Amino acid sequence: MLKRVERVSAEVPKRANHSYREILEVEDLTKFYPPVRRGILGFRDLLDTLRGRREDVLALEHVSFTVRSGEWFGLLGPNGSGKTTLCNIILDITTPTSGQVRFDGHDVNREHGHTRGRLCPMQYQFFHDRVSVRDGLRQTGAEWMLPRKEIEARIDWLVDLFEMRDKLDDWVIRLSGGMQRKVWLIATLMSGAEFLVFDEPTWGLDVFTRRTLYRELGQFMEKTGTTVFWTTHNLQEAQETCDRIAIIDNRLITVTTPKKLMEDMHKANLEEAFVQLLRGEQESPVGSDSGTTRIGTS
Repeated sequence: MLKRVERVSAEVPKRANHSYREILEVEDLTKFYPPVRRGILGFRDLLDTLRGRREDVLALEHVSFTVRSGEWFGLLGPNGSGKTTLCNIILDITTPTSGQVRFDGHDVNREHGHTRGRLCPMQYQFFHDRVSVRDGLRQTGAEWMLPRKEIEARIDWLVDLFEMRDKLDDWVIRLSGGMQRKVWLIATLMSGAEFLVFDEPTWGLDVFTRRTLYRELGQFMEKTGTTVFWTTHNLQEAQETCDRIAIIDNRLITVTTPKKLMEDMHKANLEEAFVQLLRGEQESPVGSDSGTTRIGTS
C-alpha cells in the first residue's frame, strides 16, 4: 500500500517534480436551494413565496479554501453538509448563489473555454455493460476526441497500472463490482484531465479492493501530477490517502492534515478526531466565535 499516511506535516508534502501551486480557489461560496413542497403546487404556494414565508434551503455558507496542484485533497462532512453541492459547483453542474470557484485563475461557471476538459468527475458508472472492457475504453477515448494511437497507448498504460490486462476482452457486466469500479476509474483517467473530482468513489467496495485502488491511483498521481478532489464518509480512507482535508458542515470548519487534526483533538485516529470536532461545533452557540474553527490550516 502506498504509505501516504506518513506525510503528515502541516506543510503540504512535495512529490518529485510537482510544484504544488494553488490550482483551485473556492472563494466565499454560498449556495441556497429553493424550498420544495410536497404535493401539487398551487396559488397559496406562490403567495407564500412572494411574501417570503418559505425559506430557501442552505447548502453552503461562505466557504473558502484552496487546493494545490498534485495533491490528494479530501472533503469531509456529515450527510447533508454540502459536499456533493460543492463538487457540482466545481464541475459546473450547478451555480453558486454567491461567491465563485476559480480553476487556474478562471471562473469554472463562466469561463468555460479555459476550464473545459481540464476537470473531470468519475462519471462512467453508466458504461454500457454488454461491451468488452477494451471497446468501452476505446469509446471513452473517442468521446474525449483522442487520436486512435493515443487511445491505444493510454489503454495499454492504464490497464497495466491497474492490473486489468487479463480483463480487456471480458464484458463489463461479467466483472465483479470492484473490477467494474476499476474500469470506471480507468475510463475517467483516459480523459487526461488535470483535476479529478470523486464523490464517494469507493462506496460499497471491500477493504482489499479499496486499498488496491488507493495504491494504483496514488501511483498514477505520482507519474502525472494529477490533482484529486475526493469526498468520502470513510475516515480511515481519508487518513490513509489524503495530503490535506477540508471539513465542512454547510460552512467551513477547518482545513488541515489528518495527523494535525488527530494531534489537536488528542485522538488516535481521524474518525475519533472528526467526531469530537463536529460535536464541538454542534454544541457551539450559533453566532459565537467558536463556531468557525481553524485547526492547522495551511
